Amino acid sequence: MEQINPRIMAILTELKEALSNFASSGKTHRIFLGSIGLPEPEQVELLELLGEGELSIDLKNLDEPVTWYETNYAGIWVGTFRNLRGEAILRTIEVCAYPELAASQQEDVNAALGKFDILFEH
Repeated sequence: MEQINPRIMAILTELKEALSNFASSGKTHRIFLGSIGLPEPEQVELLELLGEGELSIDLKNLDEPVTWYETNYAGIWVGTFRNLRGEAILRTIEVCAYPELAASQQEDVNAALGKFDILFEH
């Protein structure tokens, strides 16, 4: 097996520790790939090492769509935020059950209840 770049190994070690913390305490963790100083080719290598699992989530927000996929390591998600032109503007790695932004927001749940009320009135 080829030796892993030390910068990538440091991030993998951080992810393993974060996953261990998440498994034992539920504590989540997020890495903003653009802010850690990892060059683009090494980011690609890191993402290739993590692989892509079976789950993905799309947030079809008109201003900033996001796609997340769970890696081959359950509990580790990669998110790509895009601008209106479809260009990737932010990439995250999150250690969590599912990305927090993908969860139903309370105001959206309240709006959904209102929709049911309207549906049941007819």
